[in-house]
Amino acid sequence: GTAFGDGNLMKPDGRIASALAWGTFRVWADHVDSCAPWLMPRDDDALRSLLEYARRKGYKVRISGTGHSAGGLVTDGANHQVFVLSLGEYTAPGDWEFGIRDMPDGSKRATVNAGWTQA
Repeated sequence: GTAFGDGNLMKPDGRIASALAWGTFRVWADHVDSCAPWLMPRDDDALRSLLEYARRKGYKVRISGTGHSAGGLVTDGANHQVFVLSLGEYTAPGDWEFGIRDMPDGSKRATVNAGWTQA
């Protein structure tokens, strides 16, 4: 089998991981439109499970950003053993989700989780 035809990746039901199946990878400019499954793990356990699944099946895992990923760097659509992960649905454990700290010089510093978008 291939990652492109793996039903566990195209419509995850929680057996492998708690992840949102986003369909297939395409870049914002639509110059790369592939059949590579595009998944968004929700937590560390889901991320770990997806990586272990990829290793067992011999799949390559590529990482995408939330919108402006360079298509050829993520996948060219030709390798059927690739699936793509995004952290757009990921929730970090502990206090890492969002925070504002007071800095010694009186300024503020914000930290946000991966995959967040400024509204």
